[in-house]
Amino acid sequence: TIGTGFASGETVINAAKSSECQDAEMKSFFHTKSKLSDKIELVRNASDAIWIDAICSTQEQEATDGCFHYMGGIYKAAAQVFVVLKDNCTDIVRKAHSKESLNINDYLMLASDDWIDRVWTYQEFVNSKLSFWVAEGKGSTFVSEGNFLCALMSDTAAYSDYPDIELIQKLERAQLLLAAQQMPEQSVFQAIAAINRRSSTRPDDCINALISVVLDDHTSVVERNLSTLNECLMQVCEENDDYSFIFSTNPRSEVLGRTWRPLDDEVITPVISDILANGSGLSGSLHNTHLQMKNMCCMLIGNSNKVTSAIASLLKADFPKEILEKLRLRGFTGCGECLKLEHGYFFPQSSHKRSKDLFVAVSHNLKFHEGAPGLLLRSNDTDINQFCDTGVFIGRAPTISETISVS
Repeated sequence: TIGTGFASGETVINAAKSSECQDAEMKSFFHTKSKLSDKIELVRNASDAIWIDAICSTQEQEATDGCFHYMGGIYKAAAQVFVVLKDNCTDIVRKAHSKESLNINDYLMLASDDWIDRVWTYQEFVNSKLSFWVAEGKGSTFVSEGNFLCALMSDTAAYSDYPDIELIQKLERAQLLLAAQQMPEQSVFQAIAAINRRSSTRPDDCINALISVVLDDHTSVVERNLSTLNECLMQVCEENDDYSFIFSTNPRSEVLGRTWRPLDDEVITPVISDILANGSGLSGSLHNTHLQMKNMCCMLIGNSNKVTSAIASLLKADFPKEILEKLRLRGFTGCGECLKLEHGYFFPQSSHKRSKDLFVAVSHNLKFHEGAPGLLLRSNDTDINQFCDTGVFIGRAPTISETISVS
């Protein structure tokens, strides 16, 4: 299955005939001979039927919108997915297959390919079982996503000083995309963070792509009779027991017991983008008066951060300011304030008056390398805490887990 037109179809057919290349690339997926032989037989038989989005999807607008929501299921069911790059990327694919390092011109050529930064790229790729990269043309050389990721990481110093930050970010997104495909679990936050800053041609492309990632049943989105696509996305996530869309910058509901929930009149925007977030998301149970969040960690504000303070003093550096600058590059739009915690720093979206009843909560099932998306909550005389804000936690949270309720 592939995602473009007739030229790409011819490219994939030519590639499918290259049994030698396919055998070599598939060995990077499977290490046992039985699994390898079974998979090779499956994908060769699958080459008799090819899905091409631009040809197989209906062209009627209303029906097309419905088809978009099931694209994730189509890619999940596919035996293999071919990513067809432009013909000027032929040498890049050859180098990746031969395990040669890329140079600056290769990286820039790859970054100029529209597929790398499309909003639909994420759902096409992370839903696939097997993915291969090939360039348009009559050549039959292609490369697995694992080997392609190795090629992308072969010499990142070659473009690290390049002045065009947008091109560098596109290359980083390609690396994150390939890395995300290797992850055993995909949370809705990971999908939102990956899709948020990708390019799209229609206003609803982003939300349709997200729905196609999280929708795992055969119920039509249209049949749900919901007011907006954003509401559909959140309801599907709640049914899947993943409330990690809470870590967004959207305005919140004013309904009692739902003030933690983003409003559905805007596309869900994550507190941080272009990040590899590990874990299954935020699990919980929904009640009339609150959301009960599981496997959470609480951190108090104002306690001395001995380790980071000692490092900052030694290096005479303003750690919070440097961290904030890096967060800005990842799409963080917070107020710029920093709350010191015993285990790190928390950067909220909005400014808040400091008080002893404020605390930060993160999920143990949703982290990235340097920290995690987090919530700023206010405790009271009950077991149900008040939602205040979202933000980004940088540091290492304690391992203690507990259930936290938020209204």
